[in-house]
Amino acid sequence: MTAPARSGPSRGRRRGIAALVAASFFIMLFPPLQWWVGDGGVWYFIVTGLLVLAAIWTMYALDARAERAESAAARPSSAGEARP
Repeated sequence: MTAPARSGPSRGRRRGIAALVAASFFIMLFPPLQWWVGDGGVWYFIVTGLLVLAAIWTMYALDARAERAESAAARPSSAGEARP
């Protein structure tokens, strides 16, 4: 028996993931933020690195939650199964 095709994430999750990716790119790659920090730039890179790591972990958690929900929905109910 083949496994059912996995559907994509819901619209809300897709928007959430897109927002996390955009925020990560913004804080890591936006030069005016780096110029504004100036001499304390090392702390900027440490803090933004931790924020991006948190965003990646959040994206993983959103994906894992969606996968668990899909696998629970695909699992047949035990009430309708015949016993041997």
